[in-house]
Amino acid sequence: MILNTIRKGMGQLIILADSLTRPRPISRPVEEQSKIEEELENLVIYQYHACPFCVKTRRTLHRLNLPIELRDAKHNQV
Repeated sequence: MILNTIRKGMGQLIILADSLTRPRPISRPVEEQSKIEEELENLVIYQYHACPFCVKTRRTLHRLNLPIELRDAKHNQV
């Protein structure tokens, strides 16, 4: 029980740190961005909200301005 509480607390701290230090997305020309959006249209990433590796992936997606759909791996109804 105590380890579960520590894990949840650490997860929330990671999410808070991510929201406070999120990098700016790169800007691309409109036609290049629309081409990227078209190529990534069918991609989906299943992730855990408080997983540090998933947070790192979401930060990179945000920084690279890649519009990939994110789904919760634990509570997703396919």
